[in-house]
Amino acid sequence: MQTSLNTSLSTGLFKACRLAALCLLLAASAQAETLYALVRLSPTNEVPPITTLDATGGMLVTIDVTRNSAGTITAARMNFIGTVAFPGAITVTGLHIHEQDSRNNGPVRFDTGITGAASQMFATGAGIINREVATVNLDALGRLIANPAGFYVNLHTSVNPGGAIRAQITRLSENLAMTTELNALNEVPPITTLNAFGSATITVNPVRNAMGAVTGASVNFTVAYYFPTAITVRGLHIHEGPAGANAGVVIDTGLSATNNIVTPIGRGIFSQTVALTTPASIGSMMRMLVNPAGFYVNLHTNDHPGGAIRGQLGGSFNPAPIIAQVSTYNLLNGNGGALINAVAANLDPGAEPLINGEATQYSFNPATGVITLLVPGNLTSSGGVIALQIRNGNGLISQPVFIAVAGNAGSAAAVVDAAGYSMTVAPESIASVFGTNLATTTVSSTGAILANSLAGTSVYVNGVAAPLFFVSPGQINFQIPERTVPGPAVVIVRNSNAGLIARAVVNVTATGAGIFTRLANGKGAPAAIATADGGLTFPIALSNADGTPGEIQVGNIAVFFGTGLRFRSSAVVTATAGGVELTPSYAGLQGSLIGLDQINLTIPESLRGKGETDLVFNIDGKATNAVRIKVK
Repeated sequence: MQTSLNTSLSTGLFKACRLAALCLLLAASAQAETLYALVRLSPTNEVPPITTLDATGGMLVTIDVTRNSAGTITAARMNFIGTVAFPGAITVTGLHIHEQDSRNNGPVRFDTGITGAASQMFATGAGIINREVATVNLDALGRLIANPAGFYVNLHTSVNPGGAIRAQITRLSENLAMTTELNALNEVPPITTLNAFGSATITVNPVRNAMGAVTGASVNFTVAYYFPTAITVRGLHIHEGPAGANAGVVIDTGLSATNNIVTPIGRGIFSQTVALTTPASIGSMMRMLVNPAGFYVNLHTNDHPGGAIRGQLGGSFNPAPIIAQVSTYNLLNGNGGALINAVAANLDPGAEPLINGEATQYSFNPATGVITLLVPGNLTSSGGVIALQIRNGNGLISQPVFIAVAGNAGSAAAVVDAAGYSMTVAPESIASVFGTNLATTTVSSTGAILANSLAGTSVYVNGVAAPLFFVSPGQINFQIPERTVPGPAVVIVRNSNAGLIARAVVNVTATGAGIFTRLANGKGAPAAIATADGGLTFPIALSNADGTPGEIQVGNIAVFFGTGLRFRSSAVVTATAGGVELTPSYAGLQGSLIGLDQINLTIPESLRGKGETDLVFNIDGKATNAVRIKVK
């Protein structure tokens, strides 16, 4: 086993490692705009689905965009990087982006140049693809940026020339990262009696409109901290101020005196993503990208509520390494050291993998892009959670993948969408997990930012800590993390009893829409309101306390609340009630509540006198749960 990427791999192998990534993350500097689309390809996504082919693929499409001063795109570069895995030898005859929704086949808009005459062969069925689009159609690119979910990636083979594995694009993202060291001596005034330190990686994902203007963002805090004794972390913020001075908080993780992290051994790794939705927070983020040295990260504890360890940002934001996928998300304890296979990207000659912040032994297969890492035996001797990360030669550290360790495989659990109770969920949607002993008590998140741990209970989706709405022994409501890629996902629940794990596998799809009901079980009348004049000053309830429908009238504008519809591939949403086809006037984000989506529907004349009837929405060809309405 090697212990250092510096000595074990040549520059050529580093290039191979970059190409082999199943899921890559390429980020731009503060002045550039580089977007990426991350997809997991499957034969069941083809139209019609291919059910007899056991094949998978992962692809990252990166787009470097050049705009003029008015925000118009004047040039672009597009690249495809990823891996494929088929059961036997294949010949790839095409790799494209097509424009169409998930239910139909559409024309090619971006072509990598792979054809039947210029094919790529994989003798074992597995390997790496790295192709650049020769000419990027700027008109089509504008539509892709405006509506990513209206396009899909398709890989074609000689056996399946119409398409073998396919994936709808969910989103285009842009990520910028920076790592800074944290130390008690950086506090103002310096804390000379505390031997504590750490590191913080801040990753920013700006959201832009069609003209390139930033309209929103999310910021991920990944912080490793080391204290000599037990601590309670009660705050983690970005402050706007220079070194040597204290300043106000501008970006907050939501940790507080009541929403805290108890760390009995004094060290840990915390990772949380915060959405920026207000002009003030977005403005702070923009100033931070332009002038990082004017901002600092501060971690606060109960013993040092004004700040315990602090680090000034500086330099510029750059790409950080990414761990895209691992072979397992839970390990049995007591079996000595364990080997884990991982796929990573954005590596350089100084990169090294970390387990709980420490370098570990590993080997690398450049043909498949798989890194095999050793989890030391002392970390699997008892229950807990270990964090897998990669640090590059510039000191940037990846966001962690959390792997749970327990004394047994854990009890079975079931995951459904929290609104309609379907067995599929979507990125950023609200989900529920049901089981036994999921938590030791019942408690809800408070405040605008959801906690990743409540009463010692955490939920991980493919190794990413999920925001929690509430936990209880039998049910937990949580949000599917924003960077979850559609496909099978492993959900792990850990409560304060370190030896207990509940495990489930759920299918993540681009859309998994459900409508919330008054009884919170996916049945009966909706948890919805209506208005007679388009205002919500005097709303009309569409449900009674017992779950029966409240009466509404023709012309009322009804507002339904759901989850899982924001990444639909088709702009058209339809509905059916009492045999009448209906067309909502709006379907999308609710705008102020985490994970919540909204559908607005004007009750038409054709429903007059229908009385009680079922209403079903259709999104990307999928029907939501039926909700009961009553029209006078």
